[in-house]
Amino acid sequence: MKVLASLLPGLRDLRTPLTVGYLWLICGWLWFRDALLRRATARGPIADLYALDGVLPSATFLAALTFIAYFLGSIVELDAAGARWIDPIRPNRASWEAVADRFRIRLDEGESLTTERYAAAIAAWNRTAPSRTAKRTTLRTNVSLEELREEQGFAALEAAHPRGWVLAVDGEPESWTLVTIRGRRTIRHVHWRRSLTGRAVDWRGPELPLTDLTVRGLPSLALAALYALRDELPDLATRLLIERPEVFDKYDRLLAEASIRINMFLPVTVLVSTLALRAHWLWWFGLVMCVALLYQGLVQRSRAFAVVLDSVATRLIESPTMVAVEAAQHGDTATGAPATLV
Repeated sequence: MKVLASLLPGLRDLRTPLTVGYLWLICGWLWFRDALLRRATARGPIADLYALDGVLPSATFLAALTFIAYFLGSIVELDAAGARWIDPIRPNRASWEAVADRFRIRLDEGESLTTERYAAAIAAWNRTAPSRTAKRTTLRTNVSLEELREEQGFAALEAAHPRGWVLAVDGEPESWTLVTIRGRRTIRHVHWRRSLTGRAVDWRGPELPLTDLTVRGLPSLALAALYALRDELPDLATRLLIERPEVFDKYDRLLAEASIRINMFLPVTVLVSTLALRAHWLWWFGLVMCVALLYQGLVQRSRAFAVVLDSVATRLIESPTMVAVEAAQHGDTATGAPATLV
């Protein structure tokens, strides 16, 4: 059993490129089989290849074909874990909500949080957050609604259909607002809280898979830490391998199941379409199977990342950004340089 357990991860890495490569080879054979030279008409190097049939055993040709299929599949294989553009599709909202609840408690911005501590927490976030997150996200403080209107333009702010406006007696938002401004190439979100000296999180990119009610209750530091967590997930999976290998095995198994389904979707769709065009129109019904295959792959991918998120929520592993921000917020560590507010 130990030998089998050690072999399974390697076999999971082999099967996706091998399967995808064979599927593309089948598609290529259906497309170009009429153009291939036959044994009777072959000349030159092609004839020499046919002559090898009488010299080498069939297993040799099968091994060569398998190598070609694996090589082709490894080139066109999509990395299911690294394809971040898939993240907004079928995210595991329950796991994200659990992590958000933990971050909200640990990074609570109560009255005891001084401006100096908040500045230290911002500096810690800037140091430890992934560069991709830091380039798209900005933590701010002492921001008024008038400043936001001046930056974005009042017309643009009003046309953005902000969510979560809670009007107070003076007609201004009492607690929070989430403004989404869609440009030609980017989507910008501004989460602003009037309380606690007008702290805001400004980011570009897709929203987190959280409800408006959850976002409303999140401190700005917790929201920024969650955005960092989304870019930390691949690295946290590696940490899970080191610290909790039995949990990582579940993640790896689910991700492998997702990878083979997502990668099979395109070649199977092309194969079914080719058969429908060249053989019989009933093959078009096979596209239903292709859609089901893709759906299952997305579900398995979501479950795989849920394993990592649940591990963070239960503190089996820790987000480096979360730990650094929490320590700076509570004064457990000192920053190497004076912190500045953005």
